[in-house]
Amino acid sequence: MNRLHTLFLIICALIIIQGQIVNAETWIENFSNNLDSWKEYDDHFDGGIWAPKTIWEAKGGRLDVWIDPPPTPGIYERFPLEFIGFPIKAKELNVKVKILEATSASVGILIGQYDDRGSVLNQTIKFLHRPFFGFAIRRSPRIDMAEVANKVDKPPFPLKDIEISFEHGHFKFFSERKLLIEFDVPQLPIIDCIGIIAYVERGAGVIGEFVLDDFEISAPTFYDVSPKSKAAVLWGELKRQ
Repeated sequence: MNRLHTLFLIICALIIIQGQIVNAETWIENFSNNLDSWKEYDDHFDGGIWAPKTIWEAKGGRLDVWIDPPPTPGIYERFPLEFIGFPIKAKELNVKVKILEATSASVGILIGQYDDRGSVLNQTIKFLHRPFFGFAIRRSPRIDMAEVANKVDKPPFPLKDIEISFEHGHFKFFSERKLLIEFDVPQLPIIDCIGIIAYVERGAGVIGEFVLDDFEISAPTFYDVSPKSKAAVLWGELKRQ
């Protein structure tokens, strides 16, 4: 009985600790090792000789990106890097990234929801470090942005960092702690998809190059689950150890 009682107390203590961590979580990618928490999303390309050449590499504590877009007809192409480090289902969320270098294209954060097919492109909003074909915020036709609540007339492009604050469908776009714009998207009450995205013009000889650092995700909770579910997840982790 003593052993069972001790085990019960340990499990209760861990559940309490887990609850405290989940209620104020921060995850930081400093790109010091590899990209195990990321997935290059190239399902929208057919491959073959016209496939783009892309390199996403964690190098020297930074993310080095090199993109040679396909020399096929078109204006531009999107290149997402999907975050898959752990599942996210958040009603409140902050995402940040530093842009150290960028050449011949725009780069930034994608945030929103997966669509029915699991795509990261169709139900997300893309916030870029500089306007690409006139827009620093890009969205798919499936996304309806409500009236803008606040807006800076002349943002300091190109941005040195990007921070997105999300709360129950309300988005705020910051750079260097200054609010640039905020707006509502009622159809996105919860976030479950985030990542990095690069926009590069199509055409021979056009190369997009980027250097990023310190991708940070923080939230009161990453998971929209009940305490009972949290306990079940914790017990599953204990059994695997």
